[in-house]
Amino acid sequence: MNSEHKHKINAVWRLTAGAVAAASMIVGQVLAPVGAQAATSSQSILPPAYSYPHRTTGKPNTYWNATVQAGERAVPWVVMNPNNGPGDRVDENYTGQIDEVTSKKMKYVGYVIHHYQTVDIKTMAKQVDKWYSMYKNVGGIFFDTVRAQTPEQICYAANLYNYVKVKHPGALVIQNPGTHLPDDKLVPYGDIFLNAETTATEYLNNADWNPKTAWEKDPANAAKQYHVVRDVTSKEQQAQLIAKSRERNAGWIYFTSDTESTAGGHDGNPYDDLSRFFGDMAASARSAQQTQPIIGKPVPLPAGCTDEFNLKVTATSHATPAQPPRAATGSSASSSAHSSARSQASAQGSSQSSAQANAQAQAHTSSNQPQQSAGLQAPNTGFGKQGIGLIVAIIATIVIAATAAVLYLRSRRFRSRKYRQ
Repeated sequence: MNSEHKHKINAVWRLTAGAVAAASMIVGQVLAPVGAQAATSSQSILPPAYSYPHRTTGKPNTYWNATVQAGERAVPWVVMNPNNGPGDRVDENYTGQIDEVTSKKMKYVGYVIHHYQTVDIKTMAKQVDKWYSMYKNVGGIFFDTVRAQTPEQICYAANLYNYVKVKHPGALVIQNPGTHLPDDKLVPYGDIFLNAETTATEYLNNADWNPKTAWEKDPANAAKQYHVVRDVTSKEQQAQLIAKSRERNAGWIYFTSDTESTAGGHDGNPYDDLSRFFGDMAASARSAQQTQPIIGKPVPLPAGCTDEFNLKVTATSHATPAQPPRAATGSSASSSAHSSARSQASAQGSSQSSAQANAQAQAHTSSNQPQQSAGLQAPNTGFGKQGIGLIVAIIATIVIAATAAVLYLRSRRFRSRKYRQ
């Protein structure tokens, strides 16, 4: 074999090796996002602050003092809950605490509960309006115990969302199913979704809390996802929770060492005592980018849904940008969420009996863990752009390999003719 022939053969092999390497790179780049999940870089604290503010009682106001001292940078929003809602009278301890919170540029949403869409929807609308008439600078509404498994449930939630948006422009709406949304049907009807509420051990060790739908997996939706975790046992465990929650695209978090257990003298409300590790959580939030809520506008109701408030929302009827919350003229989807509200009622001398409270609390227990119903979707495996990209990569690989094979075979024929001459 002469040197020219060797040179041609070596060139063919170099081309083949290069083709294989290029094909491997293409396939690797396409497959990488399929297995990897991006993490959010923004995260802020949103406390379900079901702790009575002791402004005039003479008792320590430890919870609220620490929350305010953490600052708007770490805690831009809080949930306030006088008595499973605004209550029947203005509470001066809440008005004083609201004044302090808003003076620090922090905002708040008012808590209401409809027990999985079972309370008359007009009654819920009145609860919403009471918040705005009784307390000033209300930033929005937190709807507790939400289900999203039937058209009727979606319709109920959608009507209340539009009611808040139309009657109180610029309001933030938080929906609390406490677990994964079974699909994306409720997504248009909320600004933030509390889609994980559980214990620290469950959150870290149960893969069912991993994002399930394409919507949950998308980091672009981090500002709409809110995770609340109780029973945190150490700073180290909380650091793991923070890292895991960012992997799961939770732009809003609240982690606490408090528990809903009543053992050892605990009151069963995991959201009324200050977490032992609150300072570390606040420091972590200050080191991250602040989450900015995306406050939406009214949205047309789903097909077949009755317009309960005759709002006549269409795609263009409310196209103007949302306005800031207006001041009033007047002065979790879990058993724990209602236990906390029950605790507040007790602090204010509510007339609610313990038997009623226990009966209501029992209605919440099913949402404390991920729902394993037929309506809950498995992780999204839709084809999408990644699937198309994979096909393109496979075709490119086949073409490159075929080209290399043809060149190789031609080199073999060239060598055979050379030896026969």
